[in-house]
Amino acid sequence: MAEFVSYLNGEWIPTDECKIDIFDRGLLMGDAVFDVARTYNGKPFKLERHFARMARSLKYTRMDIGMTPDEFGDIVLEAVERNQALVPDAGDLIIWWFATRGKGAWAWSAGPGTVGCRIAAVDFSRFASFFSTGTHGVITKVRSHAPGTVETKVKHYTRMNFAMAELEANDTVPGGWPILTDQEGNLTEGTINAPRTTRPSCRASPAPSCSTSPTSWASPSSKRTCSPTTSTLLTRPSCPSPAQASCP
Repeated sequence: MAEFVSYLNGEWIPTDECKIDIFDRGLLMGDAVFDVARTYNGKPFKLERHFARMARSLKYTRMDIGMTPDEFGDIVLEAVERNQALVPDAGDLIIWWFATRGKGAWAWSAGPGTVGCRIAAVDFSRFASFFSTGTHGVITKVRSHAPGTVETKVKHYTRMNFAMAELEANDTVPGGWPILTDQEGNLTEGTINAPRTTRPSCRASPAPSCSTSPTSWASPSSKRTCSPTTSTLLTRPSCPSPAQASCP
């Protein structure tokens, strides 16, 4: 199969050949923003929302990428078009674009930045088995960033907490997925998931050692009574109709 082609600093090159300078602040400090979308049947899904978030991230971080949002959007669309021929064999595409502040000792003097758009196949194999077996989610002691550290509306690469949460979750339940909360115990975005609460008897079953019901995880006023690290089996069975459900 032919190689995927991605964009990096004005060039279209094979995705596997994309390289970033080892002194780039995006690598040294996580001084980078990004966004991710995908295609369905080869067509990008709701790109305008992702473009808007990327523009917001760039504005908040005061990052100049040397082009307008529309020009950058055209690059993303071209990246999808250049890889369309691979869709029949590879399946749908993941579209991952990013910008860093570039090289420099100080944020206010760094640059020019690095701008890229990476294209690859959606890794369906990573999730496929969970649709029939479910997977364990682990409420980790590691938390999401507090709102006062980095604006929560910015999608950024400062993600060491995600890595530590993955390790903690796997220590608790091999292969478990981390579920992160904020400083008040509210559910937040995870490493590659956005958990939501549901009717307990339908989709989420807390481990016996946990006395907090799933419906209270997102409540700002609730107190967690689980052990510091709690495992929850996340499944996707068919849920009964409202008239048949026996949820408490």
